[in-house]
Amino acid sequence: MEDVDFEDEAAEEPDAEAWESEDDEGVEDGMEAQDDSEVTFSLHSDSVFCVSLDPKTNTLAVTGGEDDKAFVWRVSDGELLFECSGHKDSVTCAGFSHDSVFVATGDMSGLIKVWRVDAKEEVWSFEVGDLEWMEWHPQAHVLLAGTADGNTWMWKIPSGDCKTFQGPACPATCGRILPDGKRAVVGYEDGTMRIWDLKQGTSLHVLKGKEEGRGL
Repeated sequence: MEDVDFEDEAAEEPDAEAWESEDDEGVEDGMEAQDDSEVTFSLHSDSVFCVSLDPKTNTLAVTGGEDDKAFVWRVSDGELLFECSGHKDSVTCAGFSHDSVFVATGDMSGLIKVWRVDAKEEVWSFEVGDLEWMEWHPQAHVLLAGTADGNTWMWKIPSGDCKTFQGPACPATCGRILPDGKRAVVGYEDGTMRIWDLKQGTSLHVLKGKEEGRGL
């Protein structure tokens, strides 16, 4: 059997450096990844948790973050319109009303604030329990929110007239207003979902998961 010189074979193998791509070289040299964004808004000093565009013109954005701040700014150039000041915890919910007249911001502590966009001024605020979600009515100046105590809250804005929908003794983790504008569906941590009549404040249906949590 012919002797094999392993040293010669090793010498013939390509050097590891020969396999380096241009991308690898760039990373090693500390080159930053390319940023292809058209506009950058950089006033937040920590993680951004929520963002929403105004539905009427799609020219404004509202963002909220871990820095306890929320901002309304122009999408075209990143110019700040105003800060939604006064929050005391991470802002996790933010959105415009259906006609972009109002913008609402909510933080983890349960503080919800509403601002009139054209005047750049706060018109209403309310504090609930730990906030899970928040949503505007698709046709009216009505705001819904769900909290960790199982309640769903509904307010007329800016008057603040309030109605509550008491769910089970667990967090109301998600909710949406149905397209007819008369009902809302709310999901809870125990796996149930309830459909609420917004005018009467009554539960129309309760949907429960099957045994062992295998779907509805």
